[in-house]
Amino acid sequence: MDKVDKLYQNYDILADPKNKPSEHEELYLEIIQAAKGDTSEKMLACQFIPRFLKDFPNLTETALDGQLDLIEDDDVAIRKHAVKYLPSFCKESKKFITKISDILTQMLQSEDSGELATVQTALITILKIDMKATLEGIFVQISSTEEDAIRKRAIQFLCTKFKFLSPELTTKEVEEFVLEKCKGAFPVIGGDDFLNLMPLLSNLKIAKTISVQQTLVNLIVEQAELDEEFLPSPDNVAGFLQCVRLALPYFSAYISSTPFANYICLLVITKLKEIEELEGGAELSLDIIKLLAELSPFLSEDEQNKECAEIIHKVLLEYIPLPLPADVENGCQSDEPDLKFTHIECLLFVFSHFLKHCPEFLTAADNSQRFRDLKARLQFLARGVQSGIKTFRESLVSNKSKETKAEETKMKAIALRTMNNINTLIKDLFRTPPTFKTSVTLSWKPVTTANVAVKRESEGMISEEKKMKRDYKSGRELYQPPGGKYSTNIHFPPSRGSNFYSRGRGGKRFY
Repeated sequence: MDKVDKLYQNYDILADPKNKPSEHEELYLEIIQAAKGDTSEKMLACQFIPRFLKDFPNLTETALDGQLDLIEDDDVAIRKHAVKYLPSFCKESKKFITKISDILTQMLQSEDSGELATVQTALITILKIDMKATLEGIFVQISSTEEDAIRKRAIQFLCTKFKFLSPELTTKEVEEFVLEKCKGAFPVIGGDDFLNLMPLLSNLKIAKTISVQQTLVNLIVEQAELDEEFLPSPDNVAGFLQCVRLALPYFSAYISSTPFANYICLLVITKLKEIEELEGGAELSLDIIKLLAELSPFLSEDEQNKECAEIIHKVLLEYIPLPLPADVENGCQSDEPDLKFTHIECLLFVFSHFLKHCPEFLTAADNSQRFRDLKARLQFLARGVQSGIKTFRESLVSNKSKETKAEETKMKAIALRTMNNINTLIKDLFRTPPTFKTSVTLSWKPVTTANVAVKRESEGMISEEKKMKRDYKSGRELYQPPGGKYSTNIHFPPSRGSNFYSRGRGGKRFY
């Protein structure tokens, strides 16, 4: 009798409800042995082995070995067929789930799209049978495999599929299990894998709680190695910035950003000139300063606040020049240096937040000369900023009456917001004593209704956006900034009556 026919005959006998399976164990063993036969026999074995598994509990290990032989076959069609029926073993005996999950995770490295889809479907099926046992097998590979492709595919699978599982499956207990497994994996996986796995944790429902958010921040702190010296290089800077961006959404009144802010001030900002000399260094240094600005509203009392304020003050002075000396012969001021207004906005913003925790840095009697010097620089800066505010406000209104590129309008709107922020921060520093109560939305961040309301209430005036809407009957808001970096090719036009923009038609360069 043909072997294929014999397999069908064995199937009919075992499937007959009148027969007792235990009396036909040799027939089931013949089906298992078919896993070593030709292609036709293997295709049938893929289906028949799991079909009668429940009838022969004493042969479950032998049956699984036969199915795994089929999964390792050279023929992708046979492998796919074997994988399709593999979850049946998990339904009959949950003790196999972790082992099968481990094996399926290894198969995620397949380059055949059909086989990959079949493996993913099988993994999702056994996840629904037992979440924790399946996750255990997946994390075994994430933590221990030496194959980068397997680890990356496993992380990708979890990050893309887990969030779509039903809430009945992703219980609090399961999410806490995922968090613990990730914490165990992070010390042994690379930086890129850490960054790729973090979205899985951020999407957990328990990640909305303060305690878990603090845990995530602590994990990011460990990955960022804030206890190590910072060595400037493109990879180090980029990796560190990615860690800061991961942590940024979790900072609040309950979770302090001080560890990151202190590290940036004490070990990164101090090497800003070295960073600027790297490839793409100008953008990297600006990114560092902008992220420090975004961290600063969440600072807490710390013994290093004063030292950080000292460093920011020193860097700030490098970006804000002293008033220019008069030219005796022609009676006018000489050309001013280019000013990086976004840098100034960020540094003033950061400086103000550090001063909230150490106001004596400027107000103490022995610091009076420091304060006078800063005021002189800020007064000079304020004149040019106010002129720029007027110029950009007029330019934005004139753009509405003629065709202007949308990108150009957005850049001008960002420039206007930058100058408004600088002007507001200077006003706060000029008060006696300096106050830091005004709410400022950083120029590259979206303006919300709440931000505008707080600003109006705290300053007792209408915001620039609302003022333009009132004065020029604007039908829409102009102040929604785009993402990305500022252009370095926008020049400020000169404003009448101001010496700040005295360079003629070229004006000031905005960074």
